[in-house]
Amino acid sequence: MKLNQQMKTLLPLAAFAGLVASAQAATIMNAGGDLNVESFANDLTDGWRNATTAKPGDGDGDNILGTDGYSLTTSTDLPSYVLSAVVSGTHNTSNGGFIDNPLDPTGADVSAPWAGRSDSGGTFATIVFQGSTMATETLRLGVLYDSTWGLTLGTQTVTLIQTVGGGATATTPTLTLAGDGLDVAYFDVTGIQSGDTFQVRVTKGTASPVAWTMIGGVTFDTVAVPEPSTTAL
Repeated sequence: MKLNQQMKTLLPLAAFAGLVASAQAATIMNAGGDLNVESFANDLTDGWRNATTAKPGDGDGDNILGTDGYSLTTSTDLPSYVLSAVVSGTHNTSNGGFIDNPLDPTGADVSAPWAGRSDSGGTFATIVFQGSTMATETLRLGVLYDSTWGLTLGTQTVTLIQTVGGGATATTPTLTLAGDGLDVAYFDVTGIQSGDTFQVRVTKGTASPVAWTMIGGVTFDTVAVPEPSTTAL
């Protein structure tokens, strides 16, 4: 009799614990991408940080990628909710196009950074979150790629995977390294908790020739919640 009473008590508690765990787990969705957000010319009027260039996928709608912050292979300006974001690989700035200087978007462009590998791919960025700011927000993480015009044309896929705090994952469709302008792939992440860790992993596609996998960096934008319309009110 006592055992049955214990089971009746424990079962609801276990169910409640399961609900709490699932409520705290992050979710990841591939959110599409924008192509050629910046040409490789030294152009002062367009670019990934220049609001004059339309970027339909930009999470907060201001046409500036990384409004909250960014991490490139050569420079970093992290938002308060990110403890660390390390972009790594075989760093190489040779044959890179010109892109906005994040510190001076309307000034002279700088050589585009990129982290590449010539083998089957690997982990290109590790991101650790802190604080509770993003627990109720949606993060649009941008992965910059195709930032060099010197790579042999090829294809790749990009996967964002949670390695600490859960096991959420999402993968892009096949992306083309065309060397014709800076591209960006987006992921939407919700339910981020302090201490959660995510990795950006890149894998070669099957197109031929495929010589490299690469990214130029990651950007952070909080997705804007649209205001209710007057009609809806």
